[in-house]
Amino acid sequence: MNTNQLVQAMVQRLGTEIKGLLRQVEGGQLPANAVETVVRQKLWQFGGQAVAVLLEALDHKLVASAPVHDRRTRTVVTLFGPIDLSRSRCQDGHYPMDEALGLVGQQGWTVAVQEAVCLLSCECSFQTSSDLMERLLGLSISAPSIQQISQQAGQRAVDVRAEQACSHEPRLTGPAKGGLVVGIDGCQAPRIDGWHEVKVATVYRNESRCRKASGRGQVLQKEYVASVEKVEGFGRCLWDVAQRWGVEQAHRLVCMGDGAPWIWNLVAEYFAGAIEIVDFYHALEHLWQVGEALWGDRGRKEQTRGWVRHYRKQLRRSRVDLVTISKRLIARVGDTRITHRRV
Repeated sequence: MNTNQLVQAMVQRLGTEIKGLLRQVEGGQLPANAVETVVRQKLWQFGGQAVAVLLEALDHKLVASAPVHDRRTRTVVTLFGPIDLSRSRCQDGHYPMDEALGLVGQQGWTVAVQEAVCLLSCECSFQTSSDLMERLLGLSISAPSIQQISQQAGQRAVDVRAEQACSHEPRLTGPAKGGLVVGIDGCQAPRIDGWHEVKVATVYRNESRCRKASGRGQVLQKEYVASVEKVEGFGRCLWDVAQRWGVEQAHRLVCMGDGAPWIWNLVAEYFAGAIEIVDFYHALEHLWQVGEALWGDRGRKEQTRGWVRHYRKQLRRSRVDLVTISKRLIARVGDTRITHRRV
């Protein structure tokens, strides 16, 4: 059967499946709450077949000019489940398709599967990631395999970062006209021995900011830094990245954070003289603290909500001067003896 005949047979089979589901619906055999699950299962099977056809066609393109020894079949785990893929083996023994798919392990996980695993394992334990892969994608990948995939991806990231560190040239030539921006934060991530703080940063030039048609902001060129090292190691790594972005030649340097002491201490050590800005979300948190100290719980006091709404608008307009609270009030926020007066 040639490719055209195979594609036609697949389309006919899919049409037959959908007609069968319609008969079940008309006969009252398929309830509404089961339609999505059943259709997904059918499309999943069709998707796996389509992936196999497309990859085998691509295999011929990959080895078009290379001497082929033979063709061998192996099981490859895709987002649509395991498929048996026939691919070419070259005279030197390597498989171009395996390299193109980034297959890892005896099970042959594709890059797409590895990405899904890594995204999940960043948010939850290896066992939970395994359970979610089974529940959401129907892929059976054990917790040890999840760990293996994640650790190998992490090592590749370390290698890439090491290669970048060897390059001392700025990412963009010339001084940053609108200034350089460094955003720093921290989040929690699971490791084998428990949860650890991951320190993260974003470096970009202010002139690379733009707005989409929807009005939402976007940064066209940026670089991320992330590490589970202590502040000292993270600071050195961040400084290396900032140097590649021309931090020492920048007309203006802005550092953003959530107000955590470790962030401002790091800024003072590596980016002395930078303009320090607390991000809007955390600045608003401080407004709520002051508002509740002045007027009471936000859930019960409209006065509190109105006060915060008023000063939130001033923050959005960059009128920080109108939001500044007296030192005496700030020093006594949370104290039961706080002076109850409008600022």
